[in-house]
Amino acid sequence: MTHAEAPWRHARAGLDDSERSNEPIDPTVMKEYFSRLRMSPAEAVSAAVGNARLEGYELSASTAKQLGRIATGESSADDIVREILARYHH
Repeated sequence: MTHAEAPWRHARAGLDDSERSNEPIDPTVMKEYFSRLRMSPAEAVSAAVGNARLEGYELSASTAKQLGRIATGESSADDIVREILARYHH
């Protein structure tokens, strides 16, 4: 598990990456996180949209479509970010 993955970040909520912690990683959080890695692209997008809602964000249909392109491998995350930035740069 890396420091960038959700279960580690969840266990260390509020702590800087350099701070030590003995907080255990919740097995339920790990199970949910790793089960998502086996989802179909449609399931992954649905889960991402649902998680965003839980965090107080409402994703547009076009954003969900972009996530779908990433999930299917049609586009990379870098490609999508480049497209978004190009809209604001012109």
